[in-house]
Amino acid sequence: MNKVSRLILAGVFLLSTLVARSANARICEYVPDSSYTLVRDHLIRTVKEKNLRGYAMQSQLNIAAKSLGMMMAESGGDPTKITIHGRESDRTPDYDYKNRNDKVSIGAVEKHLKEYLGRSRYSTNFGILQKSPDTVIYNGDSHKAGRERMSTFQKLAKAKSSEELTEYCLADRVYKENATQIGAQLKKLAACNFRLDVKFGKKSTKVIENSATRSCFAKIAMLCPAIQLDWIGDLSVKERGNYFGTKNASPLCSKTLKGDLENALKAKDGNARGNAHNDR
Repeated sequence: MNKVSRLILAGVFLLSTLVARSANARICEYVPDSSYTLVRDHLIRTVKEKNLRGYAMQSQLNIAAKSLGMMMAESGGDPTKITIHGRESDRTPDYDYKNRNDKVSIGAVEKHLKEYLGRSRYSTNFGILQKSPDTVIYNGDSHKAGRERMSTFQKLAKAKSSEELTEYCLADRVYKENATQIGAQLKKLAACNFRLDVKFGKKSTKVIENSATRSCFAKIAMLCPAIQLDWIGDLSVKERGNYFGTKNASPLCSKTLKGDLENALKAKDGNARGNAHNDR
């Protein structure tokens, strides 16, 4: 390949990259406030709690942007979405991301479960990142990660106050009710039986096919969206990026997330909430 050809190819590559970034920026403008705030606040919390800097912080930022892209592709930002073998549940009537009225009532969780749980199976997808019970019933790293997250939640649900549990789940970012009301629903899940005591393996699908077990999984996945983001982060590390390789969704809002993260780290209280769309 001669020098001219290499320059032409380099120019084409640069142009395609700029076009892709421009398209990504335009799409970011239409990401619901609640979804963006959820991912942003989870990113800020993770970076601060783990004291991430440099490459580690950039890696976490990449995970957040990818998670946001996956979220839009998987659920459109609706935390109550249920998908049964490719058949989606009806979107909650008051969920309208076009008008930014994008928070939903926790009552929508019960409504959707009552309507769809009887037809669901262990491979049914629940919540904002569409996780399914079959992702916890085997013995791979990804399945263990899911079980650990579910187990941790139930321990915290017993120990924390309603307000603390709501903040742990970042649930008030996507649900309309106040922290006390949301937390009251979350604390009920401390006692639901997810059957983490069973021996997991190929035959354990029978456990997940139990409707009470699926209901417990579904409610935790839908009412505690931060768990799904933690889970995605676990998978990106334990599977060395292979998990993301199976997802076609492009990262979203990388630049904006980076700016909000930097501002939060500079601020004394690290709080960047309330300005989700100011610079998008």
